[in-house]
Amino acid sequence: MKECERTTGGCPPPLQADNPRGSAPLEPVGRPAAGQGAYSRSFMSTVTLPSRGGALLGMSPVVGIVEWAAQMAPGGTTVDEKRVDSHDGGMRRIIEFILELDKLKGVTRKTRPLGLERYENSAEHSWQIALMATSLAHHAGTAIDINRVVGMLLVHDIGEIDTGDTLVYAEGGWEERKAAELAAVTRIFGMLPEPQGAAFLALWREFEQGDTPEARFAHAVDRAMPVLLNLANEGQSWRENGVSHERVVRRIAPPINAGCPALWDYLEVRLEEARQKGWFGA
Repeated sequence: MKECERTTGGCPPPLQADNPRGSAPLEPVGRPAAGQGAYSRSFMSTVTLPSRGGALLGMSPVVGIVEWAAQMAPGGTTVDEKRVDSHDGGMRRIIEFILELDKLKGVTRKTRPLGLERYENSAEHSWQIALMATSLAHHAGTAIDINRVVGMLLVHDIGEIDTGDTLVYAEGGWEERKAAELAAVTRIFGMLPEPQGAAFLALWREFEQGDTPEARFAHAVDRAMPVLLNLANEGQSWRENGVSHERVVRRIAPPINAGCPALWDYLEVRLEEARQKGWFGA
């Protein structure tokens, strides 16, 4: 007999896993918890969180990405169900790929992080816009799978490991640059076991083609982030590189307006204010 049964005549129910939303106990990845929208085992599927008064509280890209990663284990089993044999090269290839990605931290861009003298790198840019997209998902203007957007943003600049970064306002030569990036990502994603490498390459291609609502939203966020930094640091990269207000608007207005009209409405007014303050190059 348990001590609580002997002293009080009964024991409290066992504690459930911590659930910050106070709804049903957390359940393993692979099936939705009670009160949550059902999701499939498709690539990076979206999980809808509980609603309050009919309003959507948010989405969780983490669950979808973990779910997808589990499916990428050899033989279609989860990582917990089948450990990768260290002798078959699977683990080694994944680790080599991850270490290759570390080179993205050394690819410098043209904008400085706020409050710092150095220039930002492409790895931190990708991280920042992934969080920006997640935060702005409800402003997309159309239904999107935010997990696909996050996936695209995490892989879209990986080719710069081989090619380096190009100023977004550069004019001409884009076909050659994109061909070089395709060769780069084909090499880098080819380091992975086939299912994973092919999935990442498909995301990269989707972003580049820009045909889906997710790709258009990803492009909008990618184009907006350097603008936001320049608006916050008095046009640092615009002034340093001689980029005019007209050139900025011509380059970023179409993709941002196509992928997230509300974001362009926000930026258009502030770009005009920056022009009046003299924050652009000649």
